[in-house]
Amino acid sequence: MTEPTTASLTSILASVSITVTGLSTGDAATAIVGATAGAMWAVGAAKTGSRTEATWLWVKLVVTSLALAGFLVYLAESGFHVPASKVTAPIAFVLAAIGNRWPQVIDAVVDGVIKLVGASLAKVGKGLGLTSGDEK
Repeated sequence: MTEPTTASLTSILASVSITVTGLSTGDAATAIVGATAGAMWAVGAAKTGSRTEATWLWVKLVVTSLALAGFLVYLAESGFHVPASKVTAPIAFVLAAIGNRWPQVIDAVVDGVIKLVGASLAKVGKGLGLTSGDEK
């Protein structure tokens, strides 16, 4: 089981190295460092029974983060015109730091989308004069 102090110190050192690698290497290395730092935060907080379990959790988090980061970086770059070199490490970090809390994150995103769509539909309905008949 990973010690919280060691994991936190290592995460801080890895986070600082994100800046260094971002300046001298490409986005891939920056994504790897960001994902590694985020995974260390998640593994340090996780309840693992052995070092082997902690290692497999770390591998799972880094690989998942790298798989999803490319797509989200593309969306940030094309949709918000933010250079990929500026968002690669933070996106990889956040994706890995989520850890095993993906079900809660997905539920929160779905709830937010449902509320946003409901509010938009209500606004469109009022603009078109479509009301439930209760309002006078």
